[in-house]
Amino acid sequence: MIALARKIVVIIWHLLTNDELYDDGLYTKKNPPKHVSIKIPTITSLEEILKLLNEASVIIKSPDPDVV
Repeated sequence: MIALARKIVVIIWHLLTNDELYDDGLYTKKNPPKHVSIKIPTITSLEEILKLLNEASVIIKSPDPDVV
């Protein structure tokens, strides 16, 4: 267990110090990740911002119909 924990810590340290992303060669992604962007006008009230964030959380929480 200690050897496995050490290996994981070394991998994380290497990724953080070299500013790299972990890429598992055995796992291939079927669909690229979806990015959600919210355009907020420069002059917006707190209530409007909270409404936009609430709507964005619904989009993020909704299941992806392509994934089985």
